[in-house]
Amino acid sequence: MTPIKEVRYIVIHCSGNSATSRLRAKDIRLFHMVERHFADIGYHYIIPTDGTIEIGRKCNVAGAHVKGYNQYSIGICYVGGLGTDGAPADTRNAAQRKALSKLIAELHATFPRALICGHRDFPNVNKACPCFDVMKEYARYNETAAFTL
Repeated sequence: MTPIKEVRYIVIHCSGNSATSRLRAKDIRLFHMVERHFADIGYHYIIPTDGTIEIGRKCNVAGAHVKGYNQYSIGICYVGGLGTDGAPADTRNAAQRKALSKLIAELHATFPRALICGHRDFPNVNKACPCFDVMKEYARYNETAAFTL
């Protein structure tokens, strides 16, 4: 696995599951390794619907979550992102919102120059993921960002 060169981006994703999904990091890891043939889970952190923060890949190793940017980013995935009608929706519950805010604050303290953004914010990404406006919600952290998209 390739080491991260420099953390320029902290990227938020959703798993593309319903808000009631019981998906955990171990499940995503299995899917990524068996079905997608990754060396490990693609994300560095996963936030299941109970609001725990689960570790995926180590933060010094490039993930597999944003093509062309993996060597410069840390990936966080919350479980959910699909509404009851199956369409993209911000399904984060209170526990996930709290956990995500806590994790972003911790990562920002470690990487204050990194841009906090959503998967959908990257060029040539035609997805709704993570189904909310990350750059708007976490704009206060991006005041110190040294990188842009």
